[in-house]
Amino acid sequence: MNWRETLMVFLVLGLIPCAIFAWGGNIADEYRLGSKVLFGLILMALAGLGWWNWRLQSKPDIFPDVLAQIVDPRSIFEVGDSHFHLGIIKQDGRRRAVCLVQNLVDSSSRFSVSMSAKGSGTRFLKSPIPNLELVLPPAGVAKAIIDLLLKDVTTAADLAIRISAASATEPGGRRIRFKRRNAVTKAVNPALTVSLLAAGVLVAGGGVLIELELNSTDGPGVDDARWTVDVIWEPKTTAPPPLPT
Repeated sequence: MNWRETLMVFLVLGLIPCAIFAWGGNIADEYRLGSKVLFGLILMALAGLGWWNWRLQSKPDIFPDVLAQIVDPRSIFEVGDSHFHLGIIKQDGRRRAVCLVQNLVDSSSRFSVSMSAKGSGTRFLKSPIPNLELVLPPAGVAKAIIDLLLKDVTTAADLAIRISAASATEPGGRRIRFKRRNAVTKAVNPALTVSLLAAGVLVAGGGVLIELELNSTDGPGVDDARWTVDVIWEPKTTAPPPLPT
């Protein structure tokens, strides 16, 4: 969520006590008028923020939404001022992770993503997957690939990989792409789930997962894995971007 949407959530929560003091039972009359006025002001603030947010999101892009031309927009995630798509394909008997990242502002930005096997899935990896860190040029789109270091797989098995991402932009950047995509959520700490469950609140799940079905044709893969990064589109580019391979 952006700061406007976050503020709207807090304003909605503020409506509840205002409504109670304005129209609830056993409330002194001197509190009712002020609560009604505050309730109306919050409603106007919500309407204004909602309209502002809608106007910003419905603005036409200054530069083309290149990432949406390459992959299904439903598979695109948003973090900070970056859109990204991350998928794992099978090529030459190897499992290859392909990450496409698109800068949403006209200044340079930094993007990072980490991938980790969930639960017992670590037994299929020879070593942890290195983190991806890259610098995006203004309004640019980059492609990063890495081959996973898999152990020999003798029987069919499932491997779930959890993804987390972050993005930081240089000050002064102007937004040049306005489409909203799926937000990246953080996984909930199991200890937090247990502690809140004791209080009668269930909070669990979260995070972005990629699930793979491994079989005997997978692995052993390469002996050394590193990310390879290429900028595939910039505002000066006229040729269409290549497909993710």
